[in-house]
Amino acid sequence: MMAQTMQRQDVPKEGVLHTHLSAWGASQGLRIPKTVCSQMGIHIGDELLVTLQDDGSLVIRPSHESFHRTRRTTIGELFEGYAGDYRPHELEWGEPVGKEVW
Repeated sequence: MMAQTMQRQDVPKEGVLHTHLSAWGASQGLRIPKTVCSQMGIHIGDELLVTLQDDGSLVIRPSHESFHRTRRTTIGELFEGYAGDYRPHELEWGEPVGKEVW
């Protein structure tokens, strides 16, 4: 796969972005600048596909499902196929105790 030349504010002309591998709990993580995420059309929580190439390089791209998402998932879609007996109902939280508006 050939590297695409990106002409972006945070990415140099040759398409190389320098970042650091950081500790994230028991895992490691890469930071991607917000502007690059915006230009890629990805958001926090999106699923990404990471492919290790034969030359040792990584290719990171949005997964098909999350990349083509155009709206939020509904609660009905989240529980589609759920066989439990849960029925949504309102809860009584009592009287306001601070400055919340009811």
